[in-house]
Amino acid sequence: MTNKIKEQKKYLTYVRKILSIILVLGLATGSVKAKETKYQGESNQTYINVLNETEEYLKKHRIETERLKCGTLYVKSYIKGKIKNIIIYSNDEFREYLKDKVPTFEDVYKVIEKNEKITEEFKNKIKNYINKIKEQTPNVDLSVFYYNLEKLEIDKVTKEELKMVGENIVARFDAKNHKIIYINEIKEKTFEHELSHLFTECYIYIDENTLIHKTISIAIPQIEENKITIKFCLSAALEGITDLFTAKNNKENYKIGAYQNFAKQIIEFLEITEDSILDIQENGIIYLLDKLYERGIENSFEITNNMDLEFTKLIKKPQKLV
Repeated sequence: MTNKIKEQKKYLTYVRKILSIILVLGLATGSVKAKETKYQGESNQTYINVLNETEEYLKKHRIETERLKCGTLYVKSYIKGKIKNIIIYSNDEFREYLKDKVPTFEDVYKVIEKNEKITEEFKNKIKNYINKIKEQTPNVDLSVFYYNLEKLEIDKVTKEELKMVGENIVARFDAKNHKIIYINEIKEKTFEHELSHLFTECYIYIDENTLIHKTISIAIPQIEENKITIKFCLSAALEGITDLFTAKNNKENYKIGAYQNFAKQIIEFLEITEDSILDIQENGIIYLLDKLYERGIENSFEITNNMDLEFTKLIKKPQKLV
């Protein structure tokens, strides 16, 4: 092995270590509020070099990335087996792959009736929530919701099955399988919260080798000991956004929800960016974080990452998910 190759390997190891430190820093700092914090220290040339080197390394492994305005890398596409996974963060981009670009409320009612996998009881519950949405948020983008409803299933499962997600979870929208799963009897507000997730998360195969994943959370690449993993983070922010949307459609205060602390932080963010909850649903958390950065909140990614620590404790999330 030549000295040049040794030096290149040594530098690549250094790059990976620095990247890990950067990613961990966002998770390790204490919980803070946007209005009380400022990013400590400015980006320097070493950090920029690390980002550039990391992007090239990921590209060699067929992982395409972009950057938040604060510099954090996020994944746009990656290859898993024979499948190309394209991650889409906004409804406008998602619409490019859809046959029906702008479904109406009438279309939504029709697609529910056509879905034979949903019982009449749950069809009525879904239509009842849509009626509330139609009254309270008539301008909501229905595109993601519509395509989820086409394949939606609602299944009762055992507590053990949901423990794979979190010990305190009683219901969940499994976007990959287009399922709402629950234990015991699902309460109305819980069911409506899970239905609200149908507006922001969706998986669609556009052909046998291409999977579209629409999300408003963020996929972050992590490199450790030559192994690359893709982690979807900012779950707490997603839950806060979902709680706010559900509460709005019920004419209620966000403080009634289980994720009220996350909802409160999102409200603070929206006050700074002067956006609505519908803006974030349609454009994603990336849009929100970039706008916060423009308005002087340079550590918004770290703040939202910190919220995930509280979220993990709240639901008693297991260390490894299957």
